Amino acid sequence: MIIEFHLPDVDVRRLNVLVRALTALNVQYLREHPSTPLLKASGVRYATQPIGCERFLTIPTILQRGNADCDQLAPWRAAELREHFGIKALPEVKQMGEKLWHVYVRLPDGRVEDISAHLGMPVPAKLAALGRRIIAERERKHASLAAYRIAAARRRIW
Repeated sequence: MIIEFHLPDVDVRRLNVLVRALTALNVQYLREHPSTPLLKASGVRYATQPIGCERFLTIPTILQRGNADCDQLAPWRAAELREHFGIKALPEVKQMGEKLWHVYVRLPDGRVEDISAHLGMPVPAKLAALGRRIIAERERKHASLAAYRIAAARRRIW
């Protein structure tokens, strides 16, 4: 199913509504499909969309395509942080230019995670390395919690 939104007056507030709705859809998908791979392990890579056209795709479509841009990757990552790691993350839109926006993940402690950079979006190498190191530390800390939550989710299904 394809659902289109025509927004003549695009702004950060409206885009935040869309990416947060996509996050909610992705959380529901992860609950219904607990064996879905984590985004970083899925093989999905960053790819740009044509300028002027934004598609807000859910996890199964992204997996099928094998690539996505920031407005699809950040909602997936926020959903898995919420569902598997218990971290109340949200995607957040930032305006970068007159008609240019970027979506990243805002963590509850105020830090941001740019999953698009981690999955191949061009960024300065020094900044990308720092972000990957911070994310890896946090994921190691929450690895046992994630395993517990995944096992609990599987028990609910049976």
